[in-house]
Amino acid sequence: MFQTFGKEIDWDGHFDRSFGKEPVYHVTADDRIRICKNEEWNRYLFIAQMDTAARSLARAINDCKEKYSYNNARGGGFCINEFGIVIVPVSTGGNGYVLPKAIGVWRGELLFQFDSRLFSLNRKLGVGDSWPYPYLGMKYHLAAKNFIYYKLQAADGESFPRPPTADPQLIRNLRSIRNKGPMSFLVNNHGIVLAKAEEDWEPQYAGVIDFGKWYPDPLRCTREMSKDDVTDMIRILSKQDRRLWPDAKIYDALLQNYWLNGRTLNAGEQVQLAEIFIRHN
Repeated sequence: MFQTFGKEIDWDGHFDRSFGKEPVYHVTADDRIRICKNEEWNRYLFIAQMDTAARSLARAINDCKEKYSYNNARGGGFCINEFGIVIVPVSTGGNGYVLPKAIGVWRGELLFQFDSRLFSLNRKLGVGDSWPYPYLGMKYHLAAKNFIYYKLQAADGESFPRPPTADPQLIRNLRSIRNKGPMSFLVNNHGIVLAKAEEDWEPQYAGVIDFGKWYPDPLRCTREMSKDDVTDMIRILSKQDRRLWPDAKIYDALLQNYWLNGRTLNAGEQVQLAEIFIRHN
C-alpha cells in the first residue's frame, strides 16, 4: 500500500544508493516499475506486477519527477528505505546534481516477475547464504573498529551518524561475511541486510535489522523547532489561510509527525501544537 504525504518534502536524511551497475528501482515514463541496472535504464532485470497500489506509487514518483526535474521528464530511479519512505531523486541539470524528495510511504511487498513466477525482496535466509535476488538497498558502512555509520552530506560539511544503540549481533553477522577491515552493506526496504564477500564479491544474506538497535524512524522524530519556526506558525494560524501552510517552515515537521494518523491537522490541532511549542521556547 502506498500512502502519500500530500506534499513533496525536501529529504535531508540518509540517501546513499549503490552506484556503478548495481540494481536500482526504476519507474518508466508510462508508470511501470522495474528493477534495472543503474545507469542502464534500457536493460531491465525484472518487471513489477502492477496492481492498484503499485500504479499509485509509480504515478506519484513520476508526478514528482515531472514537477521538479529541470526538463520535466518522467521516468527514472527511486529508492525505498528501510522505514518504507519513498525517496525520489530529481535531476536539477547537466551537472549531475540530484535533489532527493520524500513523497510518501510504501508498506508491503512489490512483486516482480521472473519467468512465470513472482518474487519479492522480502525473503529470510541463513546468515552467509547466497542472496539470489537483486543486490538493492540503501548503503551503510561498518568501520574497521566495528561501528556502523553512514555518510551525510550537508551544507555545513560531511558527518558520519551512528545508531544510538549498537547491535552486536548485526556486527557479528557482517563480520562472518567479511572478517576484518572497513566494509559497506545494503539494507533493503524490508530491513534485510546484504553484504558482499571479498572472495568473489557475490551478495550474501546478513540478517534483518533490529529496529530497536537502529537509527530512529525519521517520520516519528519531532524536528527541533526554533523560535522563528514558532513565530511563522503563529502568523499562519492567525491568518487561518490554508493556502499559506505549505510556505511555513513548520509545515514539513507537522506533516511528518501526523501523517501516520491518517488525517490532516485542523486549525484547532495546530493551535494546540503551537501552544505547546510556545511554552517550551
